[in-house]
Amino acid sequence: EESDYVRLLQESGRDVLVFDNYGHGYSEGPDIQYDAELFAEQLLDICQALKISVPFDLLGFSLGASVAV
Repeated sequence: EESDYVRLLQESGRDVLVFDNYGHGYSEGPDIQYDAELFAEQLLDICQALKISVPFDLLGFSLGASVAV
């Protein structure tokens, strides 16, 4: 389960950020067509908003895996 990965990563000393793509999980989303490009832009927006500029590991599940690639 995804939460097992989060716990293991945190226990290994890594910072972990978990988010839902637009329209998935508990997040609301714009009334537009969802595709991998939109989700990649969402990820970039999150990184910019949080000022993440150093290299990082990216892990995605299901559709999130295609966005990660």
